[in-house]
Amino acid sequence: MWIPLKTPKLAVAVYNWKGDVRSGLPLEIGETIQILEENGGWYRGFSTKNRSAWGIFPASVVTIRPCTIKGSGLSAIAELKDDPLVREIACVLREWARLWKKLYVERETYRFSAVAKVMRELLSGRRALLTGTLTQDQTRALRLKLVAKLDWGNRKLGLELVPRRGAEAVDPEESSLVELYRVHVESAERAAAWRGTLRRAGGSGSSFNSGTLTNSTSTTPTVQSHYLMCSMRDFGHTAGGDEAELLLWLHDARRAQPLSERFRVRIARDGFSNYIDRLHANSTLFADLSATDLSRELWLVAWVVRVGRWSGAGSIGSGTGERRGPVARRPLGAGVLPLAEFLRQPEQQTAEKEYTFKVYQCEEKDFHQLHDMLIRKQTNKCNILPGQPNYGIVVALRLLTNQGSISEAVASGATVTAKRGFPDVIMPGDVRNDLYLTLERAEFERGGKSTAKNVLATVSVHDSTGQVISDCVWGASGIGSTSYESLVLYHNNSPAWGEQLRLTVPLETFTHAHVRIEFRHCSTRDKNERKLYGFAFARLMEASGATLRDGAHELYVYKCDDPSKLISANYLSLPSCANDSVRANATNGLVASFPRSTKENCTISTVLCSTKLTQNEDLLALLQWRAHPEKVQETLLRVLRLGDGLSCEELIKFLRDVLDALFALFSTEDGNSTPHSGTVFLVLVSICSLLDESRFQHFRPVLDVYIEEHFSAALVYKGLLSSVQHCAEWAAGAEGQEPIRKCLRSLGAVFRLAVRSRCLFARATGGQYEDSFRRDVRAALHALKALAQHPHRDHLAPAQVALMTSWASVAKEVSSALSPVEAARISAAMLDAFAANVPAPLARARLAAAQEILKGPLGQEPEARNIVLTTACHHLRVHLARRDELSQCADMLGELVTLLWRKEDPDMPLDDDELDPDVDVLCLNTLDVLVETVLHLIGGNSPVLRHDTYCRGSGHNPPRWSCAGWLMSQVVEAFDSSTCRLMERVSTEGWREAGAAFVGCVTRLLERLLDYRAVMQGAEHRHKRMAATVNLLNFYKNEIDRKEMYLRYVYKLHDLHIASDNFVEAGCTLLLYAETLSWDSDQIGVDSEHPETPEWKRKEALYNQVLQYFDRGKCWEKGLPLLRELATLYEVKLCDYARLAHCLRTHATFLDSVLKELRPEPEYFRVGFYGKGCPLFVRNKQFVYRGHEYERIGAFTQRLQSEYVSAHILMRNTPPDESVIAADGQYIQICNVKPVARQQSCPAHAPEQVKRFYAFNDVDTFLCDRPLHKPPIDKDNEFKSLWIERTTLVTENTLPGILRWSEVVTRSVEEIPPVEFACETMESTERELRNLISQYTAEPSRNINPFSMRLQGTIDANVQGGFSKYEQAFLAAEFARHAGPRELAAAAKLRRLVASQLAVLEAALALHASLAPDEVKPLHRRLVERFTQLRQNLGPGLARARRQLSESIVNTPLPPVPALDKRSHSIQQGDGYYEDGHLYNKPIYSLEDSIEQQASIMSSSLPISDNRDCEDSISMVKSAPPLPTRPKSGDPRSPTRPEKYRCQIKAASGIQPRNDMEME
Repeated sequence: MWIPLKTPKLAVAVYNWKGDVRSGLPLEIGETIQILEENGGWYRGFSTKNRSAWGIFPASVVTIRPCTIKGSGLSAIAELKDDPLVREIACVLREWARLWKKLYVERETYRFSAVAKVMRELLSGRRALLTGTLTQDQTRALRLKLVAKLDWGNRKLGLELVPRRGAEAVDPEESSLVELYRVHVESAERAAAWRGTLRRAGGSGSSFNSGTLTNSTSTTPTVQSHYLMCSMRDFGHTAGGDEAELLLWLHDARRAQPLSERFRVRIARDGFSNYIDRLHANSTLFADLSATDLSRELWLVAWVVRVGRWSGAGSIGSGTGERRGPVARRPLGAGVLPLAEFLRQPEQQTAEKEYTFKVYQCEEKDFHQLHDMLIRKQTNKCNILPGQPNYGIVVALRLLTNQGSISEAVASGATVTAKRGFPDVIMPGDVRNDLYLTLERAEFERGGKSTAKNVLATVSVHDSTGQVISDCVWGASGIGSTSYESLVLYHNNSPAWGEQLRLTVPLETFTHAHVRIEFRHCSTRDKNERKLYGFAFARLMEASGATLRDGAHELYVYKCDDPSKLISANYLSLPSCANDSVRANATNGLVASFPRSTKENCTISTVLCSTKLTQNEDLLALLQWRAHPEKVQETLLRVLRLGDGLSCEELIKFLRDVLDALFALFSTEDGNSTPHSGTVFLVLVSICSLLDESRFQHFRPVLDVYIEEHFSAALVYKGLLSSVQHCAEWAAGAEGQEPIRKCLRSLGAVFRLAVRSRCLFARATGGQYEDSFRRDVRAALHALKALAQHPHRDHLAPAQVALMTSWASVAKEVSSALSPVEAARISAAMLDAFAANVPAPLARARLAAAQEILKGPLGQEPEARNIVLTTACHHLRVHLARRDELSQCADMLGELVTLLWRKEDPDMPLDDDELDPDVDVLCLNTLDVLVETVLHLIGGNSPVLRHDTYCRGSGHNPPRWSCAGWLMSQVVEAFDSSTCRLMERVSTEGWREAGAAFVGCVTRLLERLLDYRAVMQGAEHRHKRMAATVNLLNFYKNEIDRKEMYLRYVYKLHDLHIASDNFVEAGCTLLLYAETLSWDSDQIGVDSEHPETPEWKRKEALYNQVLQYFDRGKCWEKGLPLLRELATLYEVKLCDYARLAHCLRTHATFLDSVLKELRPEPEYFRVGFYGKGCPLFVRNKQFVYRGHEYERIGAFTQRLQSEYVSAHILMRNTPPDESVIAADGQYIQICNVKPVARQQSCPAHAPEQVKRFYAFNDVDTFLCDRPLHKPPIDKDNEFKSLWIERTTLVTENTLPGILRWSEVVTRSVEEIPPVEFACETMESTERELRNLISQYTAEPSRNINPFSMRLQGTIDANVQGGFSKYEQAFLAAEFARHAGPRELAAAAKLRRLVASQLAVLEAALALHASLAPDEVKPLHRRLVERFTQLRQNLGPGLARARRQLSESIVNTPLPPVPALDKRSHSIQQGDGYYEDGHLYNKPIYSLEDSIEQQASIMSSSLPISDNRDCEDSISMVKSAPPLPTRPKSGDPRSPTRPEKYRCQIKAASGIQPRNDMEME
């Protein structure tokens, strides 16, 4: 009969079924069916694909799945209750499939293959989840791995990442904005951590076994212990026909001691075979390895021990000969494998790695230290074991941290090899009772024998009656045995074994147990003889009750040849070693009679690892205090000192027993104090403070469990509270603060114990004396508040910090003892108790306390929460206003927003127009100052400008304040709709205008800050950093007038200039600040460099610093006005004549430096940045750069390209086209420009050095010339069509300034006709020649080579057609017929310039003749010949001009030699040198029309001119004397008086008189 189901079921078809029965329902695999009725082995229902078709089907073809029911009756709908991750994978795979096909179409092979592989792994993992056959650990690890693959694929395909906690997706509707942000950050970091690791972690195909499952999320606890899985793979040697043992352990090479127990692998006679079924039997897990252990110098040590009878006469290696003697363990060899490289690999070792290492052998006496010799590479005493020299031991290593992988390995048969001693973190549930014994060595007498003994040591454990304790001796991990037999060293009376044992003696027999070591001689003749000849023993428990101490013990060896004498253990009345006292009575009444030799001994070493036994006698005395009540005080003091040493581990291990003993001593049975109460309280708080240390963090739950379940002292609450009160009252005057600090750090535990004690008392008495208890609590809290209000002292500050650190836990207990509202008021008063200016540690502790209080019970009760929140927001506002502890403030704000999001106050509903009181408190106290702080951080050097905002794994918390802007918006948004309704009541227009202005200001500021952030790091970005800094300081000065921010960036720019040795620019930068100061103000400003200095003193200090920079930068002219201001200050206002004298001396020094110091003129370069790849602040802009000293365009280009590494240098100076400007790359165009001096830079009569300075400094106008040819073009004479495109650039600022460059603001282009360009070329050459004449006239001893080369270049060029080309082009009649007025004037000027240059050349040749040494005379004669040829080749047009100067240069007097100042290379000329009427007062032609063009020198791209020779172009005109004019008749210097004139020439040039023929 069909029975309807109470609730529908949902099933999934696992087989295909055709439905070939009456009313059958056909099914396909995977189809979902809703079941409504059942009848035996049949179901009736419908498929979810077609709900109208009902039918029957057998139960064997479907499987029932969990489901959820929506609705009731026949309309009920069942839905699968699947894992959300399973559904997500299905949805993601459908979405990926479409994009995956697109990757195939677009031929993205790598991404197509990678996504396909991940999709297959997701399908396999989903299938594994659906089967439900995995363990919990395996399922957890699989889910984490699948989530990582989902995030990886979404990122690869450009999809959105899903925020998760672990493997679960986060519902945004159930999380606050702050929580959601943190989840986003964690998810992004987790996805980034998996980048590129899927291939290593995932394996291939569907290999989702536990060995490939890793856990890398930040939500799981940090792995504390590692397991190293070591699997024996092969052994390439044999033991000479005997069986062998392989002993493996981890060894710490630095400390030269084993880190783990030994693991034993048995090797058959025919050698080790690598069978599959034996893999796990020959595998071990070295357990409990901490991160500290992995960082040690670890080695895997292997001992090979031969097990068999003696062969031959003690032969070791051959294995031949007759087998004699008993079976014995003989040393064969040892090998070592370094593990440092394996353990240093960053990723978890999810796959095994095989290693092979060789086996060495040595003499038996050194076998115990063979592994140490191999580690130290001392192989001179050992050699490779015979057999296969290129082979050895093969092991496979794998590091495990996942608990599922560890459990699987253990379940598969792998042996767990424990660590010797406790791990770094002691878990509270760990129970160990192990004593590690190392059989070190022994010394025996020969005893009249000719040969030494073959000593066998047998170790066993016995009780006081001599009965052996079974299965407690472990020579290696695995299975224990009753006894252990040592190695047998052939004929050695001083055997050194070095064998490690573990004794696991039951706790009930440990007190009376002892270790017995029996020594036997193994004869090589008798197969079964093992003759006993002596023994040694060691008691496991000392007479005081403490366990045998760690360390080496030298035991007495007693002689005994009858094993039956040892059965009764009557030897226990004898001392076991020198430190052992003789026991009074022998066991069983028998008297021991075992002789011993003082020369024989046996050395062992022990290490105790027990959670039940202690080696500390002081702790033992405390636990057994009732046995000696008179020594209680002394015992307590000794235990108190334990907390300061290494024995504190003992206190933690016996925590429950120690606490029971302490509370028994704290009060009497009627609740009164005892004489030991004070000391007991100090011991109690010392133990509680120990639990705060990280190494004992896992024992904190032990204390919680003890208080809740085992604590039974119902009368100690009054004593605990009074002790706290006395401690707080004595804190201010106590000299030793450490006990006070321990008490304050442990306040939470003390109050919890007091409250728990009171609850036990109230339960027993029905709530008596409740008021008295409340008074005691208030008294203790009042004393603590008085301690917090105590004036700050250095020695008291740590105690106050400890009080704040523990206050949150105190408030939690007080809220249960009193009411939550009263606890909130007390907490608020405690937070406000401290002074205003507290030290930083105390301020941080107070903020942390407020945050923790709100997380506790007080944050859940509305009234109490509002009280604490008001106080917390007040302190938060103070810190935000002071701009200190900002990271912690951001943390706290996030917690407050989360708290307000999660809070549920059903008892306090709000009306629609009512503002939430908590939101109101948060808004009023923090919103305005939060906005100001965010703006300050955005403008300052805050973490918001860092690239590595969230640096995980660095050992410290991330700077959350880097998201301050985000956090502000989250706070405002989190205030819910009530705040929005409040805002709507405010004037909309006023807020809109102010908001628009604010948004625009912040936008402009953020643009500049982003530019600054992009260039913060790296020396190659120093110049970009300067530009970004200038943009910021201009913004703060001109747009928002924030002087403190302006000064901050002024100093930043100054520091950048100093680092680059830009001293002039550094001085100009400081002048920006100095210009804002006044000499008449005494105001104290906002300057952090001079916080308490009046304004005029700051300006004075700045001027002095600027003067130093100008002096170092050789820019003395800029310092002269500053010195005049300082002189006026000292003379008029201060009347400080000493400083005035110093100022005037500095002024004189600057003036002397101007006239005497040699200063190279800098070159200027026009730089254009084009392309979208350039930074925004230089993109598609032109700048003029000021080069460094002696820096030419090649060096400048190289320097600029090192800053813009990816930029392409445009080789042409033509303006770039649109393709370059719109390109995505970076393009830079560089060329020389020439500065144009300002008209009013200096007066006409200024010294030449000053004129030269202003010709290249304080300039903002520059010329850039580009040659071009216009038709008609004459191939025989290019000068006819050589036009010049002259670009005039005007920069925003003069150079030098606060930067070494300035942006071009205006640009004009002018074309210079060929004839005018020819005039400029002639002027340039003439100026250079004049300059050389002046230099060599003033200093004849200079090297003549530059002079000779210049003359040769000029004369040879003109001989080859220079003048004649100009004549053909511009001085012919054809040019005059077609030329305009401007060109005709230029042609006339050119004619005069040619004649003038001929005269200058004649004067230069005359001077060169007087200076040329003998070796230069041939060159000079050639120059004279070429000059004569030049004059002869002149055409008619130039000849007419030459006839105007027909008098030979030889017949024209040179100017008198000016006086030469030895300290300068310049010519010092008197004021009356160029008087009216003087012969040289006027040049032959007028230069008034070209004064503005004197600075126009051809760039390096022009022919004829040379940039390198034009650096002194301006000074050439001004320093060279003008050429002589044709003298008038009657002039005393007329050539009609040649003799006198010639004498004048010789006197001027230093040439000896010659006859007239020579002059001709």
